[in-house]
Amino acid sequence: MKAKIYSIYDIFSLAQSDHSSLELLYICQEKQLFLDNGAINLSVQLEKCINLKYLELQLMYSFITYTGAQSLGKALSNLTKLLDVNINLRKNSINCDGFIQIINGLSGQINLRNIILDVSENYLDDKTVSELFSCIYQFRDLSAVSINVSANDLTQKCTLGAQQGFSSNILFSQLEINLNWNKIGDTGLLYLGQGISQCPNLRKLNLNLQWNQITEQGIADLSQGLSKCLFLNELQLDLQTKSFLSNGMSEFIKHVSQQQQLKNLSLDFSKQNITEQACINLGLSIALCTQLQYLAINLKDNCIQQNGAESLGKGIKSCGVNLKSLNLNLYGNSIEDKGLESIGNGIVSCNKLNYLNLNCGQEIYFKLFQSF
Repeated sequence: MKAKIYSIYDIFSLAQSDHSSLELLYICQEKQLFLDNGAINLSVQLEKCINLKYLELQLMYSFITYTGAQSLGKALSNLTKLLDVNINLRKNSINCDGFIQIINGLSGQINLRNIILDVSENYLDDKTVSELFSCIYQFRDLSAVSINVSANDLTQKCTLGAQQGFSSNILFSQLEINLNWNKIGDTGLLYLGQGISQCPNLRKLNLNLQWNQITEQGIADLSQGLSKCLFLNELQLDLQTKSFLSNGMSEFIKHVSQQQQLKNLSLDFSKQNITEQACINLGLSIALCTQLQYLAINLKDNCIQQNGAESLGKGIKSCGVNLKSLNLNLYGNSIEDKGLESIGNGIVSCNKLNYLNLNCGQEIYFKLFQSF
């Protein structure tokens, strides 16, 4: 490959280069006064890179508005040989109309295999983000997608497009969606779950759903969607809400336990006022996940006490048959000696464990290691 790499600081060299030989391009312009003029000048050069296959644009905090986004969209539409694209436009001011131009530019790239797109904090609306999800279906060779639309004040309608966008992609294997700090609620999660259910070959799923007004019903609907993904081997769920969803989360992990090929599970339930009963349910559910090799659970700053810790310890013991790595955060809880003993016994029983990361505070550390 005749790969050449340029940074934005060498824009003159890019302008003078042999664009026809350029197959890989990396542009980084973080927190600089790039503005629309910079985006326009970059777009003029991009349009000439007709053989470009790998493109990464790091243009976050660059004060780009609709005008710059329109120019970038036009340039992207000319890059018909693109295979991998990574575009970071975090915290600009492109707004909905500008982002539509970016979407239109990407929609003609039918050969794309990997897409990473960060448009968080850009004043987008539901219709625009839904259109982004909708256009994914036309990329027949697509294998991996990462979309970050966090902090855009989105509601339930933003995920409607997932139902169409995730269908008919037989090679679709990796999906990462960051919807943190929006308001999608249970209905939005239902739409997302329905879209995910149409990805039968999904291997890796990462969902960031912090602070989205989600209740037990939303988690149950997401669980139904996951039940159709029979080949999942890595799942990460980051969920923070005003209260822990005891029954809904048990239902979620019950479905997870049925994923026979799941090897890597990461759950972040920090700062959710988790009750004893919720932790008991969590322990009972984790006990069913006997196929796991890598497990990470963040339970920082909750209300876990003896009974919840005992159940968690028994769960770790039961699922630890094949466990190689355990990352457990119990900092900021009130766990007594008997509960710590159960957790210690659970960890000791993981005979194949070769990596252990515990975060539980100095006092709990001392008591926990006494139980080993």
